[in-house]
Amino acid sequence: KNPKTSHDYMREWFDYHCHPFLQSILKQDKPPSSCFDCGRAHGSLWRCLDCDSSPHLCRTCCKISHRRHPFHRIEVYQNNVWCGAFLWHVGAIVCLGHGGAPCPGYRRTRDELEDMCIRFNGILSEPPNLENDFSSGHSPRECDLGRGRVVTFVHTNGFHHLPVFPCSCEGAPLEPLQHIESGFYPATFNLVSTVFTFRVLQHFHLHRVDAHMASEAYCSILSRLTNSTFPHLSPDRKRELSRVWQQFNYLEALRQFGFGFYAGGVPPLPGQGDLALWCAVCPQPGINLPHDWASQEDAWRFWRYLVADGNFVLNHLLRYSREQGFSLMNGSAFMAEAVRYAKHLGNAQDLKEVPTCNTHRAIANRNKAKKGYDCTGIMASACARHGCFAPGSVCDMQLGENRQCHGDYSLCQAVKTTHADKTPGVLFAYDVNCQFCVNFRSRVQKGQYLDYPSNLALVFLIGLFHVHGHKEECLPRFAPTFCPGTGVASGEILESLWSTLNGIAGVIRTMTLANRSDLLDACMADSNLKKLQGMVKFLIRQHSRARTEEGLADTAFRMLNEEVHESDRATWSAMMLAANAARSDDAKSMDVYCVEQNSVEPRKVAEERLGMEEKNTRTPTGTTAWLALGIELQEAQWPPTVGLGPTTQRTTSLLKLKHSWPELNRGMRRVTSCFPCLDLIFLRLGAVSDMECVCQGQVCQCKRDILNPEEEDVYTLLPLPSSIDSPPQEWEHLKAIEEKLREAQATEILEALRTEIGFKSCLYRENRQFTEEKRERTRMYDAINRVDRTIRYHTRRYIQCRWAMGRLGMLSRYPQFEVLTRDHVRPVTAVFQPNARGQRDLSLSWIWTYRTKGTKGTTAYLKELYRVSWIRAISRRDRWREELKLVTSEMSWFVRYCLYQRDECAKWEPKSDSPGAEAFARGRRAMWR
Repeated sequence: KNPKTSHDYMREWFDYHCHPFLQSILKQDKPPSSCFDCGRAHGSLWRCLDCDSSPHLCRTCCKISHRRHPFHRIEVYQNNVWCGAFLWHVGAIVCLGHGGAPCPGYRRTRDELEDMCIRFNGILSEPPNLENDFSSGHSPRECDLGRGRVVTFVHTNGFHHLPVFPCSCEGAPLEPLQHIESGFYPATFNLVSTVFTFRVLQHFHLHRVDAHMASEAYCSILSRLTNSTFPHLSPDRKRELSRVWQQFNYLEALRQFGFGFYAGGVPPLPGQGDLALWCAVCPQPGINLPHDWASQEDAWRFWRYLVADGNFVLNHLLRYSREQGFSLMNGSAFMAEAVRYAKHLGNAQDLKEVPTCNTHRAIANRNKAKKGYDCTGIMASACARHGCFAPGSVCDMQLGENRQCHGDYSLCQAVKTTHADKTPGVLFAYDVNCQFCVNFRSRVQKGQYLDYPSNLALVFLIGLFHVHGHKEECLPRFAPTFCPGTGVASGEILESLWSTLNGIAGVIRTMTLANRSDLLDACMADSNLKKLQGMVKFLIRQHSRARTEEGLADTAFRMLNEEVHESDRATWSAMMLAANAARSDDAKSMDVYCVEQNSVEPRKVAEERLGMEEKNTRTPTGTTAWLALGIELQEAQWPPTVGLGPTTQRTTSLLKLKHSWPELNRGMRRVTSCFPCLDLIFLRLGAVSDMECVCQGQVCQCKRDILNPEEEDVYTLLPLPSSIDSPPQEWEHLKAIEEKLREAQATEILEALRTEIGFKSCLYRENRQFTEEKRERTRMYDAINRVDRTIRYHTRRYIQCRWAMGRLGMLSRYPQFEVLTRDHVRPVTAVFQPNARGQRDLSLSWIWTYRTKGTKGTTAYLKELYRVSWIRAISRRDRWREELKLVTSEMSWFVRYCLYQRDECAKWEPKSDSPGAEAFARGRRAMWR
C-alpha cells in the first residue's frame, strides 16, 4: 500500500477534521466557574495562557503559583469576556538575592511586599478595570515602591513590568550584578530600569545569527506578543536590545574560550583570533596531529588548503553622522583588527597589471566604485575542504577585488591564525589567482603589515567553477583537479557560505562599522559551529562517497590505460612528474596538460610575409596590400554598432562608413595599377546570402541589424577574387594569397569569439541573480547587451569570411572551420551554472577545439586526444585516492582535536573563582569528551 503524502493528509484534514478542531479551539474561551487550585468560586477569575491546560485561578492562587514564573501571560474574566492582564495585577514581584526570597533587611514577608505593591496601585480588593484600557494595564501607576521600583523586563513572550526588590544586606553586590546573578541582564549600570532575561538574549542571538533577524523585527514581534491589538503601545527597546546583545555575545565568547578563569589575577585580554572557533579536522601541529606527523608518509596530507573570495553583497552605506560605534571583538574573532588593517591599506601600493583573463574583465565591470558606500564588500579566507572561516582574515573592501591588498592581507592573516606556518606548505584557491600570484611575494616584502614566511611553500589554485571562465591555459595551471594533494575539494566552498551569510546584508548595511563587524563575527562563528556539529556526519558520508568514486575512477582509468602503448604511458607519466615538480616555480610547466594546438599565423604577420613574397613571384607589387585592404573594408561596412545602439551610435557608424570612401577609392586605384587591362565595370560581383539568426534569447535582434537606406547607399561590393563570379584568368594566382589571408582572418575572428563568450559566461556567473538595486541591475544588463552586440558582430564577420572561403574552394582543405550557428556561441554552462542537470553530458562547441593538433581522424589527432584523456583520467583517479586518504586521516584528527579541547578545558577549573565557574569548566570538559 502506498503511503499517504502530505497533500493526502491535508485533503483528509480539510474534509473530516477542520471544523471539529475549530470547535475545540472555541471551547477554550469558556467562562470560569471555580478556581482550579482551591476550588472556591470567585467573582473574577484569572487564567494563565502559558501554564499547561490554561487553568482558571483565583487571585491568591494565581499569585502563589507564579512566584517562580513571573513572566507568564494571564487574562482576567471581566464583563463576560476575557481581557488581557499582567501578573503584577495579582501581586507578582521579583526579589533579588537570597534565592528569590525577600531580603531580611526589608523586615517584611513576601505576602506583605506583594500586597503593598497592589495597594499602591489601588487594586487590592478588585482587579483593574481593563475594559477601556487599550494597553491591558501594562504598566503600574506607581513605579517607586520604597526601596523597590518597577522595572521593565524583556522576555521571549513580550514586555513585562514588575516590582523589583534588590538585596540591601551589607556587602551585597551592586544592583546590576544582582540582576545578572538572578538571570537578568541590565540595559544600564546605575539606575536599572530595563533588563533582559538570559532566555530572551539567547533566543534573539539564534534569530540573529541563524535567521538574520534585525532588532527592529524582533522587538516588533515582542510588541505583538505583548499587545496583539495595539502593539504600538508596548515599550520600544530595540536600541537597548542591540546594545545588550552585543555585550552578551562578547561575554559568551569570553566564557566559552576560557577568558573568565584567572584565579583572582589580572583579567586576560583576547588576542588576534582568540575568540574564534576554527576547523577541527584541518591539520594543526600541536593540536590534532600526532607528535611524529613530520616523519609520516604522504606529507601532502598536512598542507594547509585555504580559499579566498570576495563578497559584494555585504556592503556598507556611507554614514554621514559622527557616531563611530565601538567594536568589542575588534580583531579577536574573524574580522580583521580595524586600526592595523587601515594602516595596511594606507601603506599598500597595488601594482597595476593588464588583465589577461575574462574573469578579470568581469570583476572589473562588476566592481566599479559605488557612490555612497564606504565598503563595497568583504574579503574572506576559509579552509577549502570544510568551509570554516579563518580567524582574523575577513576584511572590508573599498574598491572590490581589483585591489590586491585585500587578498594579500586576508591570506597572510589566515596563514598566521591557523598556524599554517608550521605545516609543509599552503594551497591557496582564489578566483583571480592567475593574476594575483604574479607579484605576491614582492608585495609581501614591501608590505609593512604583511607577513608570509619566505620558506613556506605556496601553490596558487583557481576554483573549478571559476577556472572555466579563464583562458584555456589557466585550467591545467590552476585547476585543483591537476594539483596533487588537493583531493576533490572544488575550491569554491565560500560560494555556499556566502549564500547563507548574505541574509544579514540588509541588517548590517546601515549599522556603524563597529557594530557591523561584531555581528559578522557572530554570524561566522555560528557558521563554524554548525560545521563542527555536522563534521562527523560529513566525514562518514564523504568516506563512503570517496570509496565509491575511487573505484569508479580507477575502473575508468584502467579501461583507457589498456588502450595506450607502454612507451606512451612512460612518456606521459614522466611529463606529468616534471610539470608538477616545476609548478611552484613556473605554472606554465603545466601547459603540457593541455591539448597541443596548431600554431596559426596572425593576420598582420601573414600580410607582411605575403607582401615580402611578392618580390620573388610574378605578383604585382601591392597586390597583398590591396587584398588585405579589401577584407578590412568588407568588415568596416558591418561595424558592431550598426543598428544596435541609439541614434548617436548609428550616426557615428554612418560617418565611419563614409570616411571609408577614400580608402575604397585608394583600393580601386591599386587594382587598376596592378591590372591596367582589367575593366572593373563588367565584373559580376557576388554577396553573402541571408545569414542565419545568431541572437541569444527569445527576442531576435536581427531586424535591428538591417541597414537603413542611407547606410545602403554607402555599402559597396568590393572586387576581390572571392567576390567575383567569374574572375579573370590573370587572377587565378591571387586566390592563394586571399586564401592565406582568409585563414588568418577566420582564426582571428574565432579567437575573438572565444574571448567574448568566455567574458559573457563570467558575467552570467557573477550576476546569476542580479542585484536588487535598479541602477546595478541596469548596469549588468547593459554589460551583457554590449557583449551580445560584439558576439553578433564577430559572428557576421565569420559567416562572411567562410562564404569567401567557400567561393575560393578552400573549405575542403580547412575542415576545422565549420558552420557557425547560434548554439555554437552560447555561454559556457559549466561557468555560470555548474550544477545544472545533465551538465556532465554536455560538450563544448567546436570553436573551443578547432585548433587541436592534427586533422580529425588522423593518427596524430587521436594520439593527442588519448594523451589528454589519459592525463585527465589518471588525475581524476589520483584525486579520489587522495580524498580517501585525507578523509581517513581527518577522522582521527577530529578525535584528537576533541581530546585537545578537553584537556584545555581541564586547565580552567584550578583557576576558577567560584563554584559556578568550576561547574562550567567541568561542563565544557564533558562536552568535548
